[in-house]
Amino acid sequence: MKIAVAGGKGGTGKTLVATTLAQYFSSGGHGVVYCDADAEGPNGRLFLHPDIEQVVPQSVSIPALNAPHCSGCGMCQSVCAFNAILAVGKKIMVFSELCHSCEACFIACADGMLARHNRHIGNISVGTAGNIRFFEASLNVGEARVAPLISAVVATAAKEGADFTIIDNPPGTSCAAVAGQDDADVVVLVTEPTPFGLHDLKLAMDLCHQLQKPMLAVINRADLGDATAVTAHLASQAVPLAAEIPFERELAVMTADGCAPFGLVPVFDNEMRRLATHILQQREAM
Repeated sequence: MKIAVAGGKGGTGKTLVATTLAQYFSSGGHGVVYCDADAEGPNGRLFLHPDIEQVVPQSVSIPALNAPHCSGCGMCQSVCAFNAILAVGKKIMVFSELCHSCEACFIACADGMLARHNRHIGNISVGTAGNIRFFEASLNVGEARVAPLISAVVATAAKEGADFTIIDNPPGTSCAAVAGQDDADVVVLVTEPTPFGLHDLKLAMDLCHQLQKPMLAVINRADLGDATAVTAHLASQAVPLAAEIPFERELAVMTADGCAPFGLVPVFDNEMRRLATHILQQREAM
């Protein structure tokens, strides 16, 4: 079962929930993969402290002129939806940072003058954290496109065939979020009881509706604001509220120190147990 832990904004506690779910299911004897797909700011290793076994470079294919001159038809520029190619007479310029590797230019080039070159965009780190298999995507600094790297780490982690694959998704509703959720069986949306949290929760839920993904919701720091509007919106959309994590100073101190709180903060453990029960019910219904 693939579980994407997502949310409309950063800082809601997605990584805390994702790493704890991985530890919870692993402690129950299940095969578990944790996949940190938040490639622009991966921090799951701060809680899981994995032993990294290998780092695999990841590249995308970009075009380059394969000969001194071409026919000058300009079709490569015409079909590029991202303005990554400029055709000037019988020469072309490729702006690799803009290229989305859709390969439309290769199809359009009747002369076959374009060659495929690899552009390194980041790395996938692979290792173990106890009984948990650990995968992490890390985007190169300055790289504009993260979705291909996220798709790659999710696909790599899925090959493990574990009982549970926990995907720590990037925040928001961009292409990066879609790449992390696209293959998930259920999406756990982590939010907070604030107007900003509710606004972005609605956007995240709209994305799940578009992707036709079943949802569960978690409200973090549930007692620090007014959760009435959040719970009302979840009820109106028939999205189960699977956990309400209260603010606990002990929990905040432990997470700030990079200490996984699983098994150490009873009120937090109870809510994670509730969430896990909802997930198992979803699994049985699949």
